[in-house]
Amino acid sequence: MEAINGNTNFNEKIARISKIVDKIKRENKQIITLRDMVLILLYAQKDKPIHSRIMLFKEIFLLYKEILSKYTNVFILQDPKFFGYKYGPYSFELAEIIKQLYWNGLIDIYGRRNTRKETFKLTPKGEEEAHKIFSSLPKELQEDIKKMRIGWDQLGIDGILRYVYRNYPDYTKQSEIKDKYKEVLWGGRG
Repeated sequence: MEAINGNTNFNEKIARISKIVDKIKRENKQIITLRDMVLILLYAQKDKPIHSRIMLFKEIFLLYKEILSKYTNVFILQDPKFFGYKYGPYSFELAEIIKQLYWNGLIDIYGRRNTRKETFKLTPKGEEEAHKIFSSLPKELQEDIKKMRIGWDQLGIDGILRYVYRNYPDYTKQSEIKDKYKEVLWGGRG
């Protein structure tokens, strides 16, 4: 009986994949993968690495939620599957992609892991690949990504966490640091 259920589940997965492939063929849209998102984000300010894993994860989260999601008429976006975790939005898929990009020689990671000193930067090989992807984006989108990347970097870790926690409270329920970023409401009698 288990083998039948296993095959049924497998057949359902194959059917879903076939539907997705058919949809992609019909819509003829460019696909933006999570791997592409990391390369695009790092390329947007290629001379400035991203400092800390928290910043990288939150910037990818915001890139997906606030910028790329506006272009679903042009692109098919891979869902990073973010969920609320210890420090707000987290994605196991993103963590795996970062490892793959490192092992494939497309990004350098240096500094102490999981600290503000950990740094993510494109390698020359990664810069070449990121350039191809970035160049294929509409000019308006390229400018939006560049502008937002500068702004997010300027926020720093505390600023970006405060922004994400305020604007995406559903992703903070499991957070170990949510009390640090609670919004203070001032006022007298209401």
